Amino acid sequence: MRGKIIVSLLNQFVTSGTNFIFSYYLIRSLSQEVFGLYGICYATILLIAGVLNALITTQLIVYYHEKNDKIHEYISKMFYLGVLLSIAILLVLSIPSFITDNLIVELLPLVVISTGFYFLRDFTVRLSYIQNKEIHALIINFSACISLFIAVLITSFDDLLSALWYLTISQLVALIVGIYCSRGNFTKVDFNELVTTFLEIFDLGKWGCGTDIILWLRSHSYIYIVTGLAGSSGVAIVNAAKMLVTPAVILMPALSQLLMPHMARLAIKSKVQLIKTTWFVTLVYIGIAILYSFLLLFFNQEIIDLLYPDDYKNIETLLYAWSLYLIFYAAVETLRIYMQVTKQFKMIFYINIYLAFLLMLCVYVGYVMLKVEGIVIGLMVIEAIFFVILFGIFLKQNGLIY
Repeated sequence: MRGKIIVSLLNQFVTSGTNFIFSYYLIRSLSQEVFGLYGICYATILLIAGVLNALITTQLIVYYHEKNDKIHEYISKMFYLGVLLSIAILLVLSIPSFITDNLIVELLPLVVISTGFYFLRDFTVRLSYIQNKEIHALIINFSACISLFIAVLITSFDDLLSALWYLTISQLVALIVGIYCSRGNFTKVDFNELVTTFLEIFDLGKWGCGTDIILWLRSHSYIYIVTGLAGSSGVAIVNAAKMLVTPAVILMPALSQLLMPHMARLAIKSKVQLIKTTWFVTLVYIGIAILYSFLLLFFNQEIIDLLYPDDYKNIETLLYAWSLYLIFYAAVETLRIYMQVTKQFKMIFYINIYLAFLLMLCVYVGYVMLKVEGIVIGLMVIEAIFFVILFGIFLKQNGLIY
């Protein structure tokens, strides 16, 4: 188990480190306005990929251990469905690009292509974790890292289109490597079987999709709100501050990649162990977030002076807001996984609907009162409420409160 954790930490370090270094490079290479536009495009990629993951990958993880006799056929069906859905989304979202001069809309086809590669690469990574082949996940993500940095080193750019092409190419390379690493899992399937499988997973998957859309609204809608209120330069400043918080979550996704399949097995075999695991990992995540926030805020001025150009020097207050958000995000992470592996997708969906509407109010009021800092405080308040609700559900369902 220790070896798996080390490989997973290395894997997440490669992934998050690549995103951090590339974003930092973009801050140095692009104007504030263009970097803000990149943030909008990347948020769109996360939205579409999140929907596809909820419908396809999450269902694969949850039902993997129930398909022992036909597992390769099931994996193949899910992967091919992901390919078909990616193509369908590309065809639909390409239409507006032919009838408008808006830059973001014109870039939608490239954004969706990048999203398809991103999602399918992530599918092969998660499959590697399910099958206890963590080293394959590391190889896949490392290939994305290397290809991205090679592209940056051999060329130069100062525009949004080039940044998106670099991201797209790196995800394509990683996808090719991922398919090669997973090649033993894929078999031929009949198209009619794909249709049947889609209808089966949509029953629960639709709640997962709805939940992921709402989660995206809670996590990333601030980008569009900031765009409307403060322009793309405001997005750049908020995201620049958030960059300093993201290294803290390197541990959390790494452990969660291992944790979700493990908790899915416990949900079937041992409810007591599932409860203990949820408690323990939640406390660990909170501890990591608090320690990181303390160190970041203690040395914040030195870090800002070292890393950022003059346009980004006034982000200290934003760092305090993002640090508070990080603590509640950490507290929610394991409880969210618990709700997924116990197949409570519908309940999560309805909870997040209410929180999404409340988020709009909190973020707007926060901006009116405190400008961009208030937007992040609004996100933190919603994350705190989400934690209280999920924690209450967890305690009540397991007989810890009445």
